[in-house]
Parts: sequence; C-alpha cells; structure tokens
Amino acid sequence: MSVHTTTEKAGIYFITFTCHDWLSLIELSDGYSTVYNFFKVLKDKGHTLTVYVIMPNHVHILLYYTGLERNLNTLIGNGKRFMAYDMLKKFQIMGHP
Repeated sequence: MSVHTTTEKAGIYFITFTCHDWLSLIELSDGYSTVYNFFKVLKDKGHTLTVYVIMPNHVHILLYYTGLERNLNTLIGNGKRFMAYDMLKKFQIMGHP
C-alpha cells in the first residue's frame, strides 16, 4: 500500500520505489550508476541521504529533505522519470527492444 501526501516539510523520510512488475531492470540495464546520479542531484540540491539500499529491482532511501524547494513528491517523481529514461536508453544501446 502506498500513501500519497504532498510533503513540503523538512525532515527525514523513508522513500522506496520498485521497478515495473518487480522486474530486475536496474540490474539488467546496469542502471546502478543512474541511481547514483539521482543521489548526486539530491545532494546538489542540499538534501542528505542518510542511508540507502539499491537492489536489482527496487531502491530504499532514508532522505533528509530540506523543504526548501518544490515538494518532495515532485522531486522524487522527477528523479524516477529521468532514471527510467536513462535506463531505457541503456537498454536501447544494449540492443534490447
């Protein structure tokens, strides 16, 4: 079950997201660097990753969100979208449909 609330308040948040149908898309696309790039974007925006786990098909993050820019949902949603585009590009380079 997921709870969707708009968050703009600073604090530490547990964030998790999975690949479609729990497929190991992160592993198959060698997308670990893509996730690390997203972490760098979060850091560059002033947020702090306190701990994280990257699995072949999902990611868990404990993130200190500063609350200084757009809401957390938008920040994470944009990150997931750009990670998906990057992994799709990697699949195309690898010759996968």
